[in-house]
Amino acid sequence: MEPETAKQAVVAVGDGRGFIVNTDERLIVTAAHCLPQLPPAAATAYLEETTYQDLVGRIDDDQKRIWVECLFVDPVADIAVLGGPDDQVLSDQWDAHQDFVEELPALEVGGLSSCHPTIPGLLLGLGGEWGGCEIRYSGVRGCLWIENAVEGIVGGMSGSPIMNTACEVVGVLGTSGGTSDMGRGNDGSSLRRRESHISLTPPK
Repeated sequence: MEPETAKQAVVAVGDGRGFIVNTDERLIVTAAHCLPQLPPAAATAYLEETTYQDLVGRIDDDQKRIWVECLFVDPVADIAVLGGPDDQVLSDQWDAHQDFVEELPALEVGGLSSCHPTIPGLLLGLGGEWGGCEIRYSGVRGCLWIENAVEGIVGGMSGSPIMNTACEVVGVLGTSGGTSDMGRGNDGSSLRRRESHISLTPPK
């Protein structure tokens, strides 16, 4: 997949982002903290507790938003998976969801290798341009460290895909960690920003 095509798979989720992935059905992956509120920690829940109205849309169109249902969430790892709302009770919203995810490209999920813990990657900046970064698999709870992000990592990018250079998604941009985002030092030297995020697949 070309980077320009991959960009179209990134969507707005609340004040953050998410991205469409290819599975048996098209799903949206995002950071858990992008949800307005978390669903209850229960095996069963009421429809209104797991359904979010007008939460997801194109990143370049604030007007058209669709309903989604939270299918999975892990607030510790800061990751959530969203699908269509109930197709019986909310059939119109289900149809709108299906139209939305089917008309956009979906990202393929790539793997990580424990033999190569640091790889070059790509992040989509708020300006809509891909920027290079370094992706390091920490081996701790599936976390990734993002270092030397060319476009920087700022508010509003949460839930974005972490891509390898083959334009496969390997993780989701989540919570910050490590050093603060200081940009460049007084002496002109580049200062690193390290971010802790979650990988989508275990390393091979």
